[in-house]
Amino acid sequence: MPTSLYFSSRRTWLSSTVLAVLAFSPLLSSAQTPWPSKAVRIVVPYAPGGANDILARVVAEKLAPALGQSVLVENRAGAGAAVGTEYVARATPDGHTLLMAASGPIAFNPALVAKLAYNPLTDLAPISLIGSFPMILAVNDNFPVKNFTELVAYSKANPDKTNYA
Repeated sequence: MPTSLYFSSRRTWLSSTVLAVLAFSPLLSSAQTPWPSKAVRIVVPYAPGGANDILARVVAEKLAPALGQSVLVENRAGAGAAVGTEYVARATPDGHTLLMAASGPIAFNPALVAKLAYNPLTDLAPISLIGSFPMILAVNDNFPVKNFTELVAYSKANPDKTNYA
């Protein structure tokens, strides 16, 4: 085989290969499965009927038509919201399992539970703030305290006379 023919064939082969790769590269980049490819599950780590559950159901109702997929709300209550939160942290990280939680399992549990089965900093990724719920501290007008400092002092001095919910 003459040398010029060898290089010509090799050049042709190389050019054809490069062109084929370039031609198919848009198909390769779009070959990823679109999201969502199946039903999306919103896990609420609290009992049904609470604020997070209601909010998750409102979001699911609006999200389903926008995504073109079913959006299911699943309550997995227990252990200060750790049961449902751990379930989401251990789920396949494909974006089809979401967590609707308040600050308890994300901020409080890591500070209060010695051996938590999940790490909110490494096992979960925040997506969006959906809502906020104000927290208030109130006492009966006839109760002998008028501010938080007085309430703490009264509770320490009278542990059998105070309770909370």
